[in-house]
Amino acid sequence: MKLKAAMQDKAGKDKAEIDRLKNLVDDLQKEILDLNSRNLVLQEELERLKDIEAQLREEQQKNHDLQKAREKLLQEYEACTDYILELEEKVYRANKTSLELLKQLKDAELEIETLKQYITDLKQRIAVYIPVRDD
Repeated sequence: MKLKAAMQDKAGKDKAEIDRLKNLVDDLQKEILDLNSRNLVLQEELERLKDIEAQLREEQQKNHDLQKAREKLLQEYEACTDYILELEEKVYRANKTSLELLKQLKDAELEIETLKQYITDLKQRIAVYIPVRDD
């Protein structure tokens, strides 16, 4: 009887140990499922971060290209500004020359009027010869 009781006691302990191990296996399987699900979430996050990183590199390249275009436009702007300044200088010199020519023209017109008046005065001083009949 003692042997039977000892065997029943041992069977009870083994059954308790088996139940405990089953519960541990169930807990570990739940933990594995949780970890797998967390792993999937992290993989999705990693893919999203890779996409964001690719977009960042693309935007940085666009920014670099825009900077180059901006520098080129600034150089063109400076060249245009220099060209405009040269043209303004040419226009200034042309206007100055035009004013000098206009002044010379007015002086020449005044001199022409003076000479015309002088010629008219000289013509009036000349005695007109009126021939006499017997001449």
